[in-house]
Amino acid sequence: MTTTPDLAELRRTRARQAPIEQWARDVLADPGTVALDLETTGLGRAYVVEAAVVRMDGTAMLDTLVNPRHPISPDATKVHGLTEDHVRHAPTWPEILPELTRILADRRIVIYHAAFDRRILRNEMDRYHRTQDPSTAVPTDQWHPLAGQWVEKLHTECAMKKHAEWVGQWSTQHDHWRYWPLPGDHRAAGDCRALIRRLRDIAGHQPGEDE
Repeated sequence: MTTTPDLAELRRTRARQAPIEQWARDVLADPGTVALDLETTGLGRAYVVEAAVVRMDGTAMLDTLVNPRHPISPDATKVHGLTEDHVRHAPTWPEILPELTRILADRRIVIYHAAFDRRILRNEMDRYHRTQDPSTAVPTDQWHPLAGQWVEKLHTECAMKKHAEWVGQWSTQHDHWRYWPLPGDHRAAGDCRALIRRLRDIAGHQPGEDE
């Protein structure tokens, strides 16, 4: 037996989805937009092992392994497949920082899990400034005062939260829209392109397809 969707519920769904679909179309059409993804040594106080920045047409502006000068956890390796042997001769964060800064300057930056990647970037900048300015004594349980400045200049947007609201399944456990994993290959450039495909799915959605 087919259940006829409640008209009021359909209207509420469209009211929620339509602005997000327009946002996705705007993001895809903006020549200044890029996708950013980082693969890391793990969770928590983790560092970058791979970084990619990809235009909305799929062209990579940056795609590089990064030597984190920090152990890669076995759990992280299970996700992205990268070991310390893979990154041993890769450039370090200070070596890629000038190019990354140039690429991201004044751009609209879409990240799938922005809160996580911004925290990893802050970790890197904290360590960077501690190394560059060892005379400034900062307790290890505090951020270096310059650590957040670089991150705060980035114009980032979280695609994961937008997608979660667009799908519209509420998580009573977490008291927010349910987050959905990105079907990428868990490598930085591949996940950037998976994000772009997800944006295209949202932007190309036609009302009534899922009802």
